[in-house]
Amino acid sequence: MSNPQPSSEPDPKYSPKAIAQGGYYSDSHSLEQRRRWYDPVAEAYDRARPRYPAELFERAMAMTGLQAGHRLLEIGSGPGIATLPLAEQGFRVTAVEPSVAGCEILRSRCAAYPKVEVANQTFEEWPGEVAAFDGVVAATSFHWVSPELGYPKIDQALKPGGSVLLLWNVPPQPSEAVWRSLQPIYDAHGSNLETFVDRTKQEQQLRDVGQKLVAFDGWTSSGFVSLGFERIDVELSYTVEDYLALLQSLSPYILLEAGQRKKLMLGLEQRLRDCCGEQVQTSYFSALETFKKI
Repeated sequence: MSNPQPSSEPDPKYSPKAIAQGGYYSDSHSLEQRRRWYDPVAEAYDRARPRYPAELFERAMAMTGLQAGHRLLEIGSGPGIATLPLAEQGFRVTAVEPSVAGCEILRSRCAAYPKVEVANQTFEEWPGEVAAFDGVVAATSFHWVSPELGYPKIDQALKPGGSVLLLWNVPPQPSEAVWRSLQPIYDAHGSNLETFVDRTKQEQQLRDVGQKLVAFDGWTSSGFVSLGFERIDVELSYTVEDYLALLQSLSPYILLEAGQRKKLMLGLEQRLRDCCGEQVQTSYFSALETFKKI
């Protein structure tokens, strides 16, 4: 079993359960922590995080009018899970990503697309460009953006009438019956983790993130209006090893003390093989909310 580990122990100020339940921006994350957060699990992230359905990109372009040749700013691109499909569609992309390891994967993935520019910085550190972009994209990353520092930078970077695309993939999870069989393992080794997540609640949390963008009162323009929210439900099968890699790429698991995380993963591996065999059937949803600068 692959068992990626963070290079240092997490700050005890963070609450795994709070991140699992909300995952919203927190000022307790320093710029240095943001730079290295996903470095130790970048390969697991790239291997196991779900991809965005092609239909989601099609709907995004239909709702916003964005098309090949337009310039996009991507916030928190990670290893390029959304960047590559955008590059393949002919967009010019400036991808801002704080993780060194994530940027290495991203550059390799998009090597055939010279119009993809990679900036290895947090979005808050990125110097910005004025009225340079037709759209801003954040793919399962907008909850990392500081409203006070990041939202005005988005406003500044967009051309008049520009668009914001928030793409989301919620973490895949097995059926509730499988989760019940896993619960004793969590009780023993991961009691601060929220296990089976209510999807209705999760969708509302994502809608709330978008609402914060609309309600923000620090715009230099007239602000933003939502063009709509859409959701696609997806079924996905993982090997046991890849499912455990998925878990270890998630912030609540990154936050665990290394010894606790190892015991949890070993316990989950054995229980999953006992109840699921070699394949873990999961479900998740992809979501899209688009906004127009007014």
